[in-house]
Amino acid sequence: MYSLKLNSAQISKLDELYHPFQVKENLPDYVITSYQDKNFKIDVYIEKKSLHSVNFYGKDAYKIAKMFDPNLKEENDEKDALNKSIYSLETQIGSDEVGAGDFFGPLIVCAVHLSKESIPHYMDLGFADSKTLDDRKILKLVPLILKDVHYSLLVLDNKKYNDMYEKGYNLNKLKALLHHQALLNLSKKYHQNHHIYVDKFCSEELFYRYVKDEKEILRNIIFKVHGESHFPSVAIASCIARYAYLRYMQKLDEKYAMHFPFGASFEVIQAGKDFLHKFSLDELKDVAKLHFKTLNAILEDK
Repeated sequence: MYSLKLNSAQISKLDELYHPFQVKENLPDYVITSYQDKNFKIDVYIEKKSLHSVNFYGKDAYKIAKMFDPNLKEENDEKDALNKSIYSLETQIGSDEVGAGDFFGPLIVCAVHLSKESIPHYMDLGFADSKTLDDRKILKLVPLILKDVHYSLLVLDNKKYNDMYEKGYNLNKLKALLHHQALLNLSKKYHQNHHIYVDKFCSEELFYRYVKDEKEILRNIIFKVHGESHFPSVAIASCIARYAYLRYMQKLDEKYAMHFPFGASFEVIQAGKDFLHKFSLDELKDVAKLHFKTLNAILEDK
């Protein structure tokens, strides 16, 4: 992934070039424009003043991004000693999050500390690639390790999430603050040499801008797209975060005697309408992320 800051003229040029590939439906609320083809994906994010954050993904990401920054250096994971193999098997701390793209439910971040000696055990249990684990497997496997694995789990419930968003915190800033705190919790507890990994959701520069006002700043974090496929700590963190999210949503289902679907689909919109039929808009703040465009669809008949 390549992340750039583009001005209004550059954004216009980008749209001129890639308008035929524009995606107009089911965009996350924090993405204002997206362009996608089989070899690239370009997301444009809301940014203050006249600049926009733009992320470039895919096979053609470097070629496209370089048009807007001639001095851009190409990332080459093959030359990165930490990423030559699929996994880093050294002592490590890694983090991942769940819930960022779901209208209903909290934002959850988990960080996990793994010693070099413990990694083969967790891989043998089936955590080698968390992307291959469906929710049923996660609900079965994660309880087997919760008493033994060292982790920090942070849950930002919907009421607090919405309050912070109203105060000017965007989604990436909320994620950065949670990731940073979870990683810091474990880094302070385990002082031996270790690498620190984050499943990359924004540029390193932007991440540190978001956490610059924290009392302690954790440095030397390694940011990696699809980190769960490279680092066991991130893979297990993603599973624990998913497990916590699933359990949280089960409790919401029970509390309100209805089912809250995941994501931001038509089914979610219908569930939102059903919720408002039974409860109030004020109560919706306790179960949903109200900055999502999904809310507009829910309210359109009101």
